[in-house]
Amino acid sequence: MAMTTATTASVGTRALLLALALALVAPGLAKNGHVSDPYPGLLPLASHRHARGRLPSHFDWRNVDGTNFVTADVNQHLPQYCGSCWVHGSVAQLNDRMKIIRRGAWPDAMVSRQAVVNCALNSDGVAPGCNGGEPWYVFGMMQNRTRTGQAGMPDESCQPYMARNMECSPVCTNCDPGTDTCFPVTSYVGYGVHSFWQVRGKRQVAREIYENGPVTCSFVSTEEFMYNYSTNAAANEGGVFIDDRKYPKSMVDHDIELAGWGVTDDGVEYWIGRNSWGTYWGENGWFKLKKGTLRMEEDCWAALPVFDDLEDYLSGKYLGSYDGLVQQEVQRDQRPKECHSHGAGAAF
Repeated sequence: MAMTTATTASVGTRALLLALALALVAPGLAKNGHVSDPYPGLLPLASHRHARGRLPSHFDWRNVDGTNFVTADVNQHLPQYCGSCWVHGSVAQLNDRMKIIRRGAWPDAMVSRQAVVNCALNSDGVAPGCNGGEPWYVFGMMQNRTRTGQAGMPDESCQPYMARNMECSPVCTNCDPGTDTCFPVTSYVGYGVHSFWQVRGKRQVAREIYENGPVTCSFVSTEEFMYNYSTNAAANEGGVFIDDRKYPKSMVDHDIELAGWGVTDDGVEYWIGRNSWGTYWGENGWFKLKKGTLRMEEDCWAALPVFDDLEDYLSGKYLGSYDGLVQQEVQRDQRPKECHSHGAGAAF
């Protein structure tokens, strides 16, 4: 990933450990921002496989031995409605996985949702923006930029979320005080993706979450889930939303992040998920959903983020100015890099 657009990417040891095959996505159409679009091809198989062993009955990245490893919650519907759940669910995963890999160290990375809305392309090479999309649009675009040495996606402080379709311009912006003049800042901390893969089925999804971090999943967001979540959940043991009706794949219309699971006292297994409708919805923006319902585990995606720019910045290789980052004439911190491997769930 490049600190400037001219520098070749270096993903380092973080990027050597994860890659899996991509599979096709089920067809469907969406009202909330997910539009089903099959991934156009397969990446080569890699040697990574999930470890075997029993998973705990409860696991939650918001509380791992008393430590929170998820980043802040946001709202895709402000400052206006935008069908960008596919961006929100994917960016939340990347942000959280970076926090997990970095052992919760300051600062939290918050990739610009607006930059991703602007730049992610569908299988026809068109940016769907607020009209709905797929998680692989996000991961594929960011992976391509990483592989080709282009600048990565900036963070939220560079391009705040506007909830509208705009031109792809993955740079920071600054404005002069007392004037209406704004200018691009082209030297900034950028974020990318090394690899991404599809995950399916209750066991595989849970194992992926436990070993590597949250995943992004598509599911059927019914009107009851959207408008009456609290009523349904409050009527069930453990506050779990339950809808056992069967829905066709064509009704899959929403993307969210799954970050854990649990089981109620009466034996109902559920997922712990993050929505993108604000903290006033659900459980402070989160939800519990019975496993095996609303087609939740059929189409999930995971990615390995690249954040070399952030590590360079924090090591003192770069310092910031009003016009962007400036390389420093000092020796870079030579502390050995930690092994950013899978197995994160068991490492803390």
